[in-house]
Amino acid sequence: PFKLLCDAAAPALILAYGIGRLGCQISGDGDWGIHNSAYATSANGEAVPVNSIDSFNAAKLQYANYFQNNFSDFKEVPHQFTPRPKALSFLPHWLFAYSYSHNVNNVGRPLPSCNTSYCQTLPVPVFPTPLYEFLACLVIFAILWSLRKKLKAPLSMFGIYLIFNGIERFLVEGIRVNTKINWGFWHPTQAELIALCLVFFGILILVYNNIAKPRAAIVQTPE
Repeated sequence: PFKLLCDAAAPALILAYGIGRLGCQISGDGDWGIHNSAYATSANGEAVPVNSIDSFNAAKLQYANYFQNNFSDFKEVPHQFTPRPKALSFLPHWLFAYSYSHNVNNVGRPLPSCNTSYCQTLPVPVFPTPLYEFLACLVIFAILWSLRKKLKAPLSMFGIYLIFNGIERFLVEGIRVNTKINWGFWHPTQAELIALCLVFFGILILVYNNIAKPRAAIVQTPE
């Protein structure tokens, strides 16, 4: 039945989505986050920590053409000063800021001594949001896999998948570069709207299952 097929496919769907995001991370296809102004890009294209936002402001002036071509408002280039927390000092810096050297979009500033087809690196590192999504998808996959034999009502697994997928996508949009829709009182991105729809339909499915199951039990109960 189609409902059971959806349930069976749910863990694979979230895992495939995560692997797709890992491809975005490796290729540097532009699906990255906003700038992390607590870091700067070194001469060889690596993210290095800085002490103040002055480095970000200097990079904006030095590479004004890049910022003007990629952001509609040069004065309000999205960024966030987020250094690596001391409690997480055992983690590498590239988990917090990534320069996407040799990215397939070929955007940024030139890399020295590079003679290949893709010789650009971002002038200021960004949050590697594709990597965050990949890690989140692994966690969601593990949760769905652990529930696969516990959920009995058809579409329950698929409903939970929709909710987790929507929440994950909505949260990561907070630090991702994306076009915003101007609704006056609210400026969501297209991905945020899709994420909210996923959560809504996931909740709808679970609520319907909880209502339909007791009704079915009442109908089948002999007098």
